[in-house]
Amino acid sequence: MVFLYRAKMRLARETGSRTLRSDAVCSLACVWLSLVLLAGSALYAAFGIWWADSLSALLIAGLIAREGWEGVSEPDGCSCGSDCQGG
Repeated sequence: MVFLYRAKMRLARETGSRTLRSDAVCSLACVWLSLVLLAGSALYAAFGIWWADSLSALLIAGLIAREGWEGVSEPDGCSCGSDCQGG
């Protein structure tokens, strides 16, 4: 997914596509969600920390809530910050 994110971002810059940039950000969010899940599962499996899965679930919920909030709070529909093309 990291390679997919980088390729999408490069192509989005080259073409000026805000849609592709947003899709790349979704790929990056997927990377973060996967890393949090992997870390929580690894902590549980390696050290028997019973609350690691629950903490991972809370972190994942926070990441999803943040992405959702950014999606609905941007007035022009662009969650890329000031780096958007044409916005």
